Amino acid sequence: TELTDEVCTYLKDFGAATASNGAVGLYHIEHLTPEAKELGAGLVAEGAKVYVIDDAELERVKANYPVMWKNPDAQPKLCFVGCPHMSMQQLIDWTERVEKGLAEAGNAKVLVPTVFTTAPAVRKEFEKELLHEGCSSAAAEVVYLLKEHGKTLSLAESCTGGLISRLITDVPGSSAVYMGGVVSYANSAKEELLGVRGETLQQYGAVSEECAAEMVKGAAERFHTSCAISVTGIAGPGGGTESKPVGTVCIGIRYQEIQWVRTFRFTGSREQIRNRTCAVALNTLRRMLNGETDL
Repeated sequence: TELTDEVCTYLKDFGAATASNGAVGLYHIEHLTPEAKELGAGLVAEGAKVYVIDDAELERVKANYPVMWKNPDAQPKLCFVGCPHMSMQQLIDWTERVEKGLAEAGNAKVLVPTVFTTAPAVRKEFEKELLHEGCSSAAAEVVYLLKEHGKTLSLAESCTGGLISRLITDVPGSSAVYMGGVVSYANSAKEELLGVRGETLQQYGAVSEECAAEMVKGAAERFHTSCAISVTGIAGPGGGTESKPVGTVCIGIRYQEIQWVRTFRFTGSREQIRNRTCAVALNTLRRMLNGETDL
C-alpha cells in the first residue's frame, strides 16, 4: 500500500484514538506494517492487553469529542485546533468538517480565539496568514502593522458607508495611525472631497477601477497618509446592470508609492457584500504591510 497523504492521515487518526484511550502509542495496521508484530514484540510488557482500534472505534472516539456548533447557546472562550503532528491533509479535513457542521446548523461563522497547534512545516504554509498575538481581527492586525512600520491610514468609502472606518476605530489605539476618512456616497462628494475627475465618472462610472484609483489617491493626498483604502460598488439589492451586477465592487489600496486596484464580484445579501468588501480590503492592506507582492 502506498503511503499517500490520505493513508498517513488515517494512521495519525488511529494514533489519536489510541492516545485518547490511554493506550501506548505502538500500533500495527493489518497488511501495511506486518513487520511491526515481530519488531515490536520485545517492546511489549508481558501480560499487556491487546486493544483493537477499528473503524467503529475510531468513529466512537471522534463522536465523543465536544462539538461546539451542536449547542446554539454555547459561548466558548477558547478553541484548540490540531496537535504537534497534524499534517496538511488533516488540517484540510478538519476545516471541511467545521464548515459542514456550521452549514448544517445554519451558522455562517463562529468567532472565538483559537490556539492553532501543528507541525512546523504546516505552520510555515500559514505563517503569512497568522495574526499577531493580541490581534483578533484583520482590522486589529492592520492597526498593529501600521504602528510597527510607522505608517498612517486614510479611507475613501462609498458602498461600505463607513464600515471600514468603524472597524478600524473599534481597535484601541487606532488614533495613532488612522488619520480620517471620507464617505463619498454621491458622485459630487467624490469630485469635491477626493478630487475624482468628472471625466472619469462620466466615461467609466462611479463603480470602476479608474474611479477607485482616483479615490484612493485622493484620500492619501488629502489626509497626508502613507496608506489608503478606497471602495466603490453596488451592494444591492437594486442598482445592478448586466455589465455591473449587484455585488460588483472595486477596491483600491495605496501603500506608499504602490497602488493596487481590483474589481470583485461578491455574492450574498447587501450586508454580506459590504462585509466581504471590508474583509478583502483590510486583508489586502495587511498582506501589503507584510511585504507580499503577489496579490
